[in-house]
Amino acid sequence: MLLLVSVTGGPPVSELVVQTSHRFSCPASKVWPLLCDSRTEGRTSLLFLLGVPQPLQCRLPDGHGEVGAERECQSDRGTVHQRILEWLPEQRLSFRMEETTLPIRGFVDDMVDTIELLPVHGALQVTRTTSIRVSGQFRFFRRWLLYLGVKQVHHYVFRSWARLASSVR
Repeated sequence: MLLLVSVTGGPPVSELVVQTSHRFSCPASKVWPLLCDSRTEGRTSLLFLLGVPQPLQCRLPDGHGEVGAERECQSDRGTVHQRILEWLPEQRLSFRMEETTLPIRGFVDDMVDTIELLPVHGALQVTRTTSIRVSGQFRFFRRWLLYLGVKQVHHYVFRSWARLASSVR
């Protein structure tokens, strides 16, 4: 008996999109620098205690930002190295994960973040959209856990940026 198996396109993959917005009571000129050089701080939530990586710092290792530059973010569980895809100061920043030491490296094939800053009625609305390609077994379960974890990270970072932006004169 002959058994032929055809595999095309690799393992099944599904995409997850997480979007979160926050309104700041300061101009984009105070928030923009925090996207690429800031330490985060705040209360540790239950999800962080359960293993979601708690952000510590993001920075530009080369000291300047532009398309193609590296962005690096550190958490209590590892580091993410990213490549900047879009760089429109005080308007839009987009970057892709190139490598990570986080536990997600085994089932996250791709992660792209876009942060948009938009003046709205005397405030600044910042929207962060994270698109993640998840592969492997248990994708549904992993997507659900990633959604909760990424949403927690978004809120935590926004609260930290709000505190930092309000302290900048």
